[in-house]
Amino acid sequence: MESKEMTMYTNLTREQVRTHVLNQVCRVFGCTLEQLRSKKRTRHLVNARSVVSYLLYESKWTLEDIGEELGGRDHTTVLNQLGIVKDCLFTKQDPFYQLEMIRQHFLNK
Repeated sequence: MESKEMTMYTNLTREQVRTHVLNQVCRVFGCTLEQLRSKKRTRHLVNARSVVSYLLYESKWTLEDIGEELGGRDHTTVLNQLGIVKDCLFTKQDPFYQLEMIRQHFLNK
């Protein structure tokens, strides 16, 4: 049985997934692409990058590709971000409830 997370990407190309994920995360977190790719480490930008990492990883992007998309970050940084999101999802901590909002945006397309 195919998971709900994977079905939201089936009809999109890799470029469409990238564009949708980045645009929706920027919209939900109130940041720009430039801020998302910057070296700034404010809490809201770190959380936004973590959500981007998680969504792109779900769509089968490599850790290296995700890191490159997020301003040339190392794959180990991306791996750490994925762990943070997974831990927070299980405990339903803010701000990762926004992840579900972004998923719902894809499912309603």
